[in-house]
Amino acid sequence: RVDAIDVLVDAAFQLSSLHKMPEPPQMEEEGDTLPSLGKTRRWSNKSKIKRPRPQENQFGKHAKAFFFGMLSGWNEQTSQRLLHVDMYILGRMISSLGVFIECCGNSPATPMLASGLLDLTSHPSLRQHREAYIRRCVFFALA
Repeated sequence: RVDAIDVLVDAAFQLSSLHKMPEPPQMEEEGDTLPSLGKTRRWSNKSKIKRPRPQENQFGKHAKAFFFGMLSGWNEQTSQRLLHVDMYILGRMISSLGVFIECCGNSPATPMLASGLLDLTSHPSLRQHREAYIRRCVFFALA
């Protein structure tokens, strides 16, 4: 199931023509620390970074099928199993829904997808889940 979610996310990223895919949260082990961030200074007027040419976002046409296709399996029976047993799959599913909205960009379907994501993530069983990984995935999807 995780591989199927990864394939859908990769396909959405390739269709969207984004140049950097957002990284979903990872399960953390005990004792993980945050990496230190350094400062970068640039002392020139021109940027030496070559910017890619803009391309049309092809994902906007297919965003509803990706997003609501994944949400169609969310019902009372599967949600209870995902909330208590398959938490890793639940987290990946929630974060991939956020990636779908990010890949959608300024498509006309974006407000409808965002509304569906807000409805899903506003449920207290997700926002107040006992696992921090699920709560981080909810925040990632909403960000």
